[in-house]
Amino acid sequence: TKLPVEKLLTLLLQKIQQPWKEHSHVYGFKIMVSQLYTEHVERFASFVNKNNVKILSLVRHNVLRRCFSVHSLHANHVATSRTESKPNPVHVETDWWHRCNDRNNVLMQYRKDFLKLVEGNLVEQIAYEGLAAKTEETLEKIRKFVGFKAPIKSSFLKKMHSGDLSEFIENW
Repeated sequence: TKLPVEKLLTLLLQKIQQPWKEHSHVYGFKIMVSQLYTEHVERFASFVNKNNVKILSLVRHNVLRRCFSVHSLHANHVATSRTESKPNPVHVETDWWHRCNDRNNVLMQYRKDFLKLVEGNLVEQIAYEGLAAKTEETLEKIRKFVGFKAPIKSSFLKKMHSGDLSEFIENW
């Protein structure tokens, strides 16, 4: 888009009506770490600080599982949160793991660099592993952070691969 960063972010953060849910509104948007690192990252952080935009920073600490999620998505062309997915075991080349780990290191550095630019009270760090293991506790933490009055109902999300990676990687 040709819109200035500040204008685009203002539009993204406007209240979005959801006609299918009475009295329901959504504020915010999702941004991937790889989208953060542009020539506009400082302006983005400045906008966040100036407008008190709260950030839920979700990260998966298990790098092997993160890499496999990416590999599985590309190999099976399946990304779902409502139904179980049973991908066929795949062969993953060693050099692919190295490239994924290198890319992961770069993205995590982008994430750290960006979060250093944002005021600490505007960021809540959420580990994917914690969200999966302690769903209710983590949702309550999120509720308090964003200032929701009503409790957040847990969803029926299904993991794409919740078993041991050896079940999904034939050359494990």
